[in-house]
Amino acid sequence: MTFLYYKQILLFCIMFFCACAPHVTVPINKQHVLYTTNISKTTGDTIYIEPFVGVGNLVKGVSTKRDIFRELGKTKVHRSRQNGELYLPGYSVKTLYYPEYGLVFSLDCQYFCKKRISYILIDSTSIIKTREGIGIGSTFEDIVAVYGFESFFGKKGPVFSGSITVRDIESEKLMHFGSLDLRAHTGNFIVKYIFPAFN
Repeated sequence: MTFLYYKQILLFCIMFFCACAPHVTVPINKQHVLYTTNISKTTGDTIYIEPFVGVGNLVKGVSTKRDIFRELGKTKVHRSRQNGELYLPGYSVKTLYYPEYGLVFSLDCQYFCKKRISYILIDSTSIIKTREGIGIGSTFEDIVAVYGFESFFGKKGPVFSGSITVRDIESEKLMHFGSLDLRAHTGNFIVKYIFPAFN
């Protein structure tokens, strides 16, 4: 009886610790081995970047792993770990790589809820573009031509630390373009990665 009593107390303490633990965001590590199988789409022309929303029919904060598999085909799901960090019960971060498209999806859920897309990364190998033709390789001038100067978000100028963030005036949603060059400015900015929905 005494053993069961202490066992229950220990179990309660563990559950209490997990419930009070802070939400930990584990950054994507692209050194993971990539596995991709059963890709259902074959060209970058069949899917578009949807600015401030996501990619194709996949919406940040809404779409699930099942939605991604339905849209792009199945791929191995990676559980992101950094330096042996402990995964608390009920919390996990999942990463899905689609190197054929230059896409990375991260899905997380804090405690026993349905995992939804927390961010979408379009990397430097991707040929996917917006319907206006903005994508990897686009310049500062290209972005201005589509979104206008009034859309730039931030008070330190349109290009800050080698990146550009634009805002949809109506919804206040953001889209982020990065150049991988912290010294980039309006004259030499070239897009190397994109977060289509940044907030």
